[in-house]
Amino acid sequence: MSPETKRNLKFALSAIFLFFILVELGLHGARFLYRLWKPSDVWKGSYIWSSYEGKEWVNGLFKETIEATTRGYNIFFTLWGGSEYRGKYVNIDSLGFRKTWHPTGEPLGKTKTIYVLGASTTWGVGARDDYTIPSHLAKILNKDGYRYEVYNYGTPASTFIQELTHLALLLREDHKPDYVIFYIGFNRILEAYQRGPKAMGGLTNLGEKLEIQSDWDHIWVGLTGIFRRHCMICKTVKRTSAFLQRSKKDLEEVSSEYDEEEAKEVAREIVEYRLRTIELLDNLSKAYGFKYAIFWQPSIFTEERLLKEEEKAGINPSFYEGDLARVFKYAIRRLNQKSVPHFYDLSQALRGRQKPYYIDFVHLNEEGNEIIAEKMGEIFEKEFLK
Repeated sequence: MSPETKRNLKFALSAIFLFFILVELGLHGARFLYRLWKPSDVWKGSYIWSSYEGKEWVNGLFKETIEATTRGYNIFFTLWGGSEYRGKYVNIDSLGFRKTWHPTGEPLGKTKTIYVLGASTTWGVGARDDYTIPSHLAKILNKDGYRYEVYNYGTPASTFIQELTHLALLLREDHKPDYVIFYIGFNRILEAYQRGPKAMGGLTNLGEKLEIQSDWDHIWVGLTGIFRRHCMICKTVKRTSAFLQRSKKDLEEVSSEYDEEEAKEVAREIVEYRLRTIELLDNLSKAYGFKYAIFWQPSIFTEERLLKEEEKAGINPSFYEGDLARVFKYAIRRLNQKSVPHFYDLSQALRGRQKPYYIDFVHLNEEGNEIIAEKMGEIFEKEFLK
């Protein structure tokens, strides 16, 4: 290669690298200015606005929610947690878990610990710290005096098997609760619907990741993970591709992939997988001496109708009535037929609602969280305290 060719090649590579840097900085700057000037627009397009009518704190809540949840990192290849965050409405501790309401004063005797595990509905998307489901539950159980410490171990985007793995890791580190509550339903079914019933909730590639041997392998995995999380060019390309795909095939049309029998088969396989996971949980409870309860969460797909506010917010009736909704209904019906011990169906907890509690397909506002926590509290007292 001639010296002139080498110079031209170096110049071309330098120009490409500089172009990449300038575009990356420009995208970061554009995102910063957009969020600075229009903070509410970051979330308003994704949630049902009427659920927060007249709440002056809502923009601040979602701004902090976005900031807190976008600082996530992968834990043990299976879970997503968050780095420490301090805000007015959202607070994450040094271990990556969300603050829960705690009673004041001296406890009435020995306190009992309750771990609440689940995904973003447990973590509390759409609610301030003191109004998540675990916080409401803490208030209910301690209304007559301080007896229970409730911990919110919700991790956004997790599934039941991931949450069980998380519990096993906590137990291994000698964190031994008296009670464990799982709040589950949406993520596993959505994942199975999109990727097939045998999708493993983030564990599919675990074996490959555990084969990492050298320090350089760990460094490479860490660097590539940082790059994927923070590279605005990568995110822009990914979102543009997803947008183009949606343009070709609307969301409600995705639910036409299964006929009636296939939808039932998907639900059957989901339930069988769920039952095997519950069996593992039952073995853990016997080995470590804690009691547990599993609650199936409500979703827009199990409601008898949509409210006008929900339709106005963009929930398409054809999607609400599509195959994904049928898989939800088949799965919960099959679980109820199995008479699973310590399993409680809260899918009808909001039945007959006259005002919006949902802020999207499955997340609830603070009032909705309180209703769910009240149902949990009633069952908890009946199951464990009487």
